[in-house]
Amino acid sequence: MRLLLLVLLISLTACGSSAPEAAVVRVGEPAPTFTVRLAQGGEASVSDDQPWTLVNFWATWCGPCIEEMPDLTAIHQTLAPQGLRVLGINTDEVNANAVQAFGDRHGADFPLAIDDSGTLELRYQAIGMPASYLLDPQGRLVQRWNGKLPAEAMAQITAHLQDAPAS
Repeated sequence: MRLLLLVLLISLTACGSSAPEAAVVRVGEPAPTFTVRLAQGGEASVSDDQPWTLVNFWATWCGPCIEEMPDLTAIHQTLAPQGLRVLGINTDEVNANAVQAFGDRHGADFPLAIDDSGTLELRYQAIGMPASYLLDPQGRLVQRWNGKLPAEAMAQITAHLQDAPAS
């Protein structure tokens, strides 16, 4: 089902059509809210009342996703004390133990979630893997990266955290 939705979205885009305007995730606007199941147990939510959150969509078949996991771990370890939450959302596996074991093998020490609905990557327009989205505490999209995070991502995220108004 997920593959069919993805092929349909790509086909529409390739033919010059686009997703409905309301579905477009734009910088400065609210990102889609959701609650996901964590591989470690429990749930995590993205809403309009949350910590700074880096949402990362990844898949087990994706080489750049695997290469990026140490970068996400470094971002998590460095910026969690400043209030950043890293949330990795797996898009191709529904078995929580398999997702956690995969993350452990590749050094992911941040929460890993499972897109049980198979719709989050479409709602966020995460056509390529990996795809990352920085959301502010009000749930607005601050920055997005398509593909593997660039070398300057930690500095960019740090700058956003430092520029944020004090609450």
